[in-house]
Amino acid sequence: MKSLSKPQLRERDELDTKLNQNAQLLRDAVVAFNAAMTESFKDVEAARDAYNQAVVDANEWQSNIVSDMESYQSDRSEKWQEGEEGQAYQSWMDEFGEELEELDLPLPEDMESPDLAESPLAERSERPE
Repeated sequence: MKSLSKPQLRERDELDTKLNQNAQLLRDAVVAFNAAMTESFKDVEAARDAYNQAVVDANEWQSNIVSDMESYQSDRSEKWQEGEEGQAYQSWMDEFGEELEELDLPLPEDMESPDLAESPLAERSERPE
């Protein structure tokens, strides 16, 4: 085949039009998705922040308990502290004093719109000279 016939050129142009229209729909859908994701993330941020505040509150409570535990331990004799019961108490206190960690949930990156050629069939169907 030396070149495309007129019916083939018309069909090519129709397909290119369809590709271009759907490419634009896809780009628009990606933009809408990113906007919706950003908007929906507000709920995630609020829940994350509430959780992190609960972690702060729990860590403060634990810190106060550990302080009371340290006072209790320091009121005991050195023999008690070095003994089996004192060592077990120290282990319990160490475990109790481990702080909970706050969560870091950042907004996911936007989906990138695909780089789609305009009229891709027309570019391919041109015969080199």
